[in-house]
Amino acid sequence: MGRILRSLFITHALARGADGIKVTLRRTMQRAVLAMVGLGLALVGCGFILAAAYIKLSALLDPISACLIIGGTFLVGGAAFLLALRAGSRTERRRFEDASPIMTTMLDIGQDLGAAASRNPGPLLAAAFLAGLFLSRPRR
Repeated sequence: MGRILRSLFITHALARGADGIKVTLRRTMQRAVLAMVGLGLALVGCGFILAAAYIKLSALLDPISACLIIGGTFLVGGAAFLLALRAGSRTERRRFEDASPIMTTMLDIGQDLGAAASRNPGPLLAAAFLAGLFLSRPRR
């Protein structure tokens, strides 16, 4: 009788976990849609600001100079972002190079487990589930 109740409890817990995953997935999708709408509206706003800047610059200068100024501004901004990205990757690499041997070993083990789980997730998932069952049992 105890095994039946335990399996029913585990099934109920898994079903509640699946409902939690559904709620989390729905919220994530809502956030992604809202982020895309916000990004689209921001891009439209940037387009109008860019058009206004071009009109104002072409009224002050000739249209070719206005285009060169706006294009140069975008070029400098893009280069700044690319340089910042490159500097960030260097510090990230340096942080991993300065890590202790234990930390690098643990990272390697994590990468190996991730690769094994992506190839064949069934046995790893079953082993993790059984390990959780054994670890959650009260000690006598």
